[in-house]
Amino acid sequence: MDDSNHDESVARNLYKEWHLAHTIEESMLTDFEFSFMHCMHAFERWLLQAARALQLDEISSQEIIILHVVRMMDRGKDASTVAHLLNRDDLSNVQYSLRKLEKLGLITREKFGNTSRYCISERGRDLTERYAAVRRNMLVRQLSQLDSVTDRLENGTELNELLAGFFDVAARRAATYGGFDSENAPSSKKKQKP
Repeated sequence: MDDSNHDESVARNLYKEWHLAHTIEESMLTDFEFSFMHCMHAFERWLLQAARALQLDEISSQEIIILHVVRMMDRGKDASTVAHLLNRDDLSNVQYSLRKLEKLGLITREKFGNTSRYCISERGRDLTERYAAVRRNMLVRQLSQLDSVTDRLENGTELNELLAGFFDVAARRAATYGGFDSENAPSSKKKQKP
């Protein structure tokens, strides 16, 4: 038995009851998706706990991320740019978060032609600096214990960006082909009826 057949057999045995994993590629993708979700939720918990450590209880993990993006490169950004940088298509939610951050005094808004640009405020700058110090002390220090951490992070970033593109393409295709069943899905082989 060659290695690929053995891998497929192992995958089928491990995932024989799992509808998302009939092949080795499907089982590996399923494993990746679950590990990615675990990482995503752990990251959100980290963001919230770091904010709590700084006595900032009133904002969500997404708002913390948006705050850091507004400060990125110390240049003002409009809501569309913030959404684009985060690969989000829910512009109204991004706008809501920006208004909330402005009300909290963490960012400022300035009119720029027909649009508004958001900039970090002094209070927001102080908070993001303190967040960076907490992050450096509690998270970066742990990462530095890993062998080849910069290479691993670079490779992980490249893989995530590549997969984000695949997921975006699949999402567009799914939106285009709404209302199909599994036998009529694009790129699937029709099963022959007995």
